[in-house]
Amino acid sequence: MIVDDYEVVRRGFAIFLRAFADLELVGEAQSGAEAIELCEELKPHVVLMDLAMPDMDGITATRALREVCADAAVLALTSHLNLDLVEPALEAGAVGYVLKTAPIDDIARAIRAAGSPGAASDRVSLRSVPPATS
Repeated sequence: MIVDDYEVVRRGFAIFLRAFADLELVGEAQSGAEAIELCEELKPHVVLMDLAMPDMDGITATRALREVCADAAVLALTSHLNLDLVEPALEAGAVGYVLKTAPIDDIARAIRAAGSPGAASDRVSLRSVPPATS
């Protein structure tokens, strides 16, 4: 599930996910509150959570989402690396973060790692996604 207040970002991720047969977009939310409601209904394995949203920021939304959907792994989604946002997101329950500007293969790898068994409950850090091996 993708959570971002910008429709163009949500649509872009929807298109990007279609390129990978093993990844499926089950829902989109434009706010943290909507994400919490949808998570209970859709039960996604991984939630890409934008950190900078109006009304309810991604950190607050992550904390609340982890309470109602403990099995969902949250990946913080940010435009640029800002440790003042990323560190609190990890403390709120995100298993890692990805940059919106990262190569799509790296984002897909992060989603797969976050969706792996135990990632949501173990709070596995995905700060550094390993490069693909050839």
